[in-house]
Amino acid sequence: MSPESRMLTLRTEPETSLSIEKDGADNYFAVATGSLQSSEVRVTYLTDAPRDYFAAETLPDVRADSLSAEARPLPPALAPRAHAFAAELGLRPDMAIGDVLAGLTRHFRSFTESSEPPEDTGDIYLDLSRGMRGICRHRSYSFVITALGLGVPARFVMNEAHAWVEVKMLRVGWMRIDLGGAADGLEAHNAQDRPRYRAASPDPLPRPPIYEASYSQGAGNVSGLRSDGAAGGAADGSGTNANAATSEDPNQSSAGLAAAAERRPGDARVPLSLRVDRDHHEVFRGRAVEVTGRAEGASGVAAEGLRVEVLLQGEERQQLLGVTVTRAGGYFRGNFGIPPETDVGEYQLIVRTPGSDTFLPATAQ
Repeated sequence: MSPESRMLTLRTEPETSLSIEKDGADNYFAVATGSLQSSEVRVTYLTDAPRDYFAAETLPDVRADSLSAEARPLPPALAPRAHAFAAELGLRPDMAIGDVLAGLTRHFRSFTESSEPPEDTGDIYLDLSRGMRGICRHRSYSFVITALGLGVPARFVMNEAHAWVEVKMLRVGWMRIDLGGAADGLEAHNAQDRPRYRAASPDPLPRPPIYEASYSQGAGNVSGLRSDGAAGGAADGSGTNANAATSEDPNQSSAGLAAAAERRPGDARVPLSLRVDRDHHEVFRGRAVEVTGRAEGASGVAAEGLRVEVLLQGEERQQLLGVTVTRAGGYFRGNFGIPPETDVGEYQLIVRTPGSDTFLPATAQ
């Protein structure tokens, strides 16, 4: 989840009253607001994130230290070493933020994954930065220190499988930068209907050959995920690529996408019917439109737990309004905001699902 993520849907098993909180470091966590009926509660949620968090198309033309007031100060003993190493890379606070991030990313994405540590001189920051050996957490640690020394707000982010960095820029906000070097041989649990993550579009920063081949770009050995190679990404701000469910051609019509999926040879999944309750909506820009319906398979069997995407199709482009999930009985409901900058006119509302291991993709227009 990004610092600007929105919680789209949330459900609990057994049903439990929860509130979603965020601390000062933008970590999200769930808090029970009522009595717990069970010692274990399963929480399933869906979020979105701004497009620029994963891959800003362009970086602002401002100095690297334009937000230095928001950068956490380095300890007095560490700051001179960070300044010295940044100078070794030819980087200065008065340079453009794009040039500084390019220099930092090029260096820290060029690390070698090795079981042998770099030479130990007693300075772990400089040893890692100059030795250029280590996995994701080592390069992320050194990147953040160097960036802070240049006046760039940066922070270290880590989960059980990977570590990366976030940097903050004017007019962009926080942007995630993956430096590679994630662990290999991971196993994903309860994710048989989830595809391996694929970025819908790369960030505008250097991608050295050694980084291109790293696990975090899809070369690793990860078991437990869906094996069809379906893509995911975040360029549309939803956490997945709105055009990636069934086709690599973003210009293909939604009806064509569904038909192509149904014709795939050897696909044993069940055909799916996606019904939208209303076929006509009138809504003002900046307001929300409520979309409800049901997904069902053969013989009317309910299709629960499916991702449902709602899109607005104009004459020239298609935009994702939001995502929801089918619940008990295969029913779905969501309120989706119409962007204020949308031109006045008639649009086609497209509701579609990429399906699952059991059900084929389907589209309603």
